[in-house]
Amino acid sequence: MAHTPHVRGLAEHVTVATILTLLYFGYVCSFAGLVSSNDGSHFATTRALCRQGTLSLGDGALFALCDVALGTNGRSYAAKPPGTALAAAPFYLIGRSLQTFLARPT
Repeated sequence: MAHTPHVRGLAEHVTVATILTLLYFGYVCSFAGLVSSNDGSHFATTRALCRQGTLSLGDGALFALCDVALGTNGRSYAAKPPGTALAAAPFYLIGRSLQTFLARPT
């Protein structure tokens, strides 16, 4: 019995989706979290952008460890450019939404 092109295409999509899912779970299981002050400064900036709408770290400066610069206004800022933090912001917001959804009492 010969496979039709539609069935073959569907099987290829399922195979690719399965491989990507396994790679994703392998990555998630081996993720070490914040491993340096560089990671912390990007996370602190992302957190400040999403929670306060500002680049000022506020209480998130603890995540940045020594990668903090003081502004003229006395506020602390990450000593790294905000590009990575801007790119990470949608993922942070998705994570916060999931946390809120999953934390609901049953």
